[in-house]
Amino acid sequence: MHYSKPSGAKPFSHIYIEKSAANHPNTQAILQKINYDRLIYIDDYSQIFNRHHQDFMAQKRSSNLILARKKLDFYYSGSPYCESFGHARFYYTCIIMNCLYDCSYCYLKSIYPSGHMVIFVNNEDFIAAIENDLLSSHEPLYLAISYDSDLMALDPLTNFLSPWIALAERHANLTIEIKTKAGRFPTAAPPQNVIFAWSLLPDPVIRHYERHTPSLATRMSAVSQALNAHATVRFSIEPVMPIHNSVSIYHDFINHLGKQFDLNRLLDINVGGFRISDKQFKTFYKKDPTCPVFAWPLTENTSVIGYADNEFLIRQIESDLKSFVKPEKIIVYQTAP
Repeated sequence: MHYSKPSGAKPFSHIYIEKSAANHPNTQAILQKINYDRLIYIDDYSQIFNRHHQDFMAQKRSSNLILARKKLDFYYSGSPYCESFGHARFYYTCIIMNCLYDCSYCYLKSIYPSGHMVIFVNNEDFIAAIENDLLSSHEPLYLAISYDSDLMALDPLTNFLSPWIALAERHANLTIEIKTKAGRFPTAAPPQNVIFAWSLLPDPVIRHYERHTPSLATRMSAVSQALNAHATVRFSIEPVMPIHNSVSIYHDFINHLGKQFDLNRLLDINVGGFRISDKQFKTFYKKDPTCPVFAWPLTENTSVIGYADNEFLIRQIESDLKSFVKPEKIIVYQTAP
């Protein structure tokens, strides 16, 4: 069975492989699933990924794949621009750099020089680092493993998720969050300390801002599978993006979710607006000046860029949600970190 990108996106034409990663079992398994034109061996992924004067947006339209071995920094402290959900020890991993999707609002274009995707095939070393360094104290740990990509959407290619789920089963003090827009749910009996956090937005917003992503109906089908498997599910209604007739569109969207699901079965629902640091915003704009993100008025608040009128829309979403779910399950992320 061969892997293909979703929603009409082109497959990878070139695959770059670090020589040190060439014989790794995950490398061999991935290569068997992809049709490609050229296979190129390199000494280090940075030779391709960190080159100067790359065109990020052109590469996103026709990205190549780099298979590498991660050598250092298997985890990082969580960003203040992301919700920690009250956890004092909040970390994330970066097993894959860049995403198979192409969302207009994505911050990755502001931090990565290349639009090509890097998969670090030594997944087991990430797990070992977490287990040895962060879990030995037995203190609660909140770990986001799908931070800079969508691990669940890519799991048919990588098979990376199962070892992480096994790690959660071994450590009751660990909570793993898997953020996703995927239209599939691959796990039969997930442990309760793994949170599957689906990013959900109205279909008009998805069509306008989230290129190559599954439709709302497809994501909701995957959510149904997860709930039927008694998984721990979070809804992530973010970033709340502006669109014409946004008040009625988001109102209808919340009503649709409330009628399709018992929202009280969810762990929680987090709501947040588009936000990016002022420093990252400059790079974001330079790389993609015609991005639809810039079609609406933006403002700066304590070095964070966001939409000027978003607060009203977020409060409306919060109010609409209260018709279907207990207020304590609604988490609204504030604009400023």
